[in-house]
Amino acid sequence: MSKHRIQATRQHFHNAIYPQHFEIRQLWMNLLLFGVVGSIISFVVGPVVTIIWFAIYQCLLLINLVLIPGVFFSFESAAIAAGIAIWLNLTGYANHLIPSQLLNHYGLSASPAAAFNYVLLASFILFILGAIIAKDGGRYNIPVVSRNERKNRIAGYPFKTLNVIPLFMFIPGDWIHSTIPYWPVMMLNGHSLAFVVVPVSLGFQMTVFKSLPRWLFKQLGKRIMQLALIGILLMVVSLFLPIAALPSLLIMILGLWWLRMHFKAVDRNQADWYSEVIDGVRVIGIEPNTPAAKMQLAIGDVILTVNNQPVTNEDEFYRALLKQSTYCRMKVRNREGRLLITETAIFNNAPHEIGVVLFKGKS
Repeated sequence: MSKHRIQATRQHFHNAIYPQHFEIRQLWMNLLLFGVVGSIISFVVGPVVTIIWFAIYQCLLLINLVLIPGVFFSFESAAIAAGIAIWLNLTGYANHLIPSQLLNHYGLSASPAAAFNYVLLASFILFILGAIIAKDGGRYNIPVVSRNERKNRIAGYPFKTLNVIPLFMFIPGDWIHSTIPYWPVMMLNGHSLAFVVVPVSLGFQMTVFKSLPRWLFKQLGKRIMQLALIGILLMVVSLFLPIAALPSLLIMILGLWWLRMHFKAVDRNQADWYSEVIDGVRVIGIEPNTPAAKMQLAIGDVILTVNNQPVTNEDEFYRALLKQSTYCRMKVRNREGRLLITETAIFNNAPHEIGVVLFKGKS
């Protein structure tokens, strides 16, 4: 993913903007942070799931990967698998789906898991997804240029993440213990429970066209975590009323979709696109650790003059920079409409290393 991103940005903007493989760094950070913390919490809380849920979950992830590659329904897959497992248990079809004798032969148990376990698991997965979006969304803004309905060039900022988080779960049976004798097995109400590490897929994608990406994704992540807390309350209801587990899962799925559509509408209802302007040049990207970053320029800013020279396109921008080989002074209009004067030293006779990403050429 990171290699493709670097190649694409170098092709369109002649630099990688973020040359480091930050996607890999985020993947490992999330694996360690949410994997370790999440596994400790899940081990303490102890959601119990059946082998049927695990099989259905893996099948749904595979179907998603094959039929809709690049679009992630990771939480939906876990929640739908939970709903199917609950329905099979409530209707008694679980015992007919896989014969008990076959399960017992492999050390597995046909004992159903209480419905509230699946609501707890779905809430936990949803909370981690929201935390990842709030933590990583909009942190690295790489523009993708397209045209809007008026045929003006605009920049959009996609956020796309896919993580695999290992979580401890309990599965009825002593199938691991029969293979690995020293593997710990717990007893609950006379049933054997083996704890296993289940890789949980967490993916999300969304593109911002008008809002500040970091602000929007932080707000979206917080709302998703709040929805997960509502899921915990629904889990308590399901503890006393098992049939409530199915509508609880549906509420979380529909709630996630509603939040996604709501924040897309929030973005759509903002006043200004990240589009070209006629009285300056629009900043659509900032390279880190560059003079532009030190000048605290931000995406969406409009540079009106450079070294007292009006600029309206990329060529004029760089020609104006060459007037002062080691120093730059800019007049900028930010997204709030305020005029600012900013200045800094730049690399000697290297205007393209200032770190500002603009629309290439003319529209």
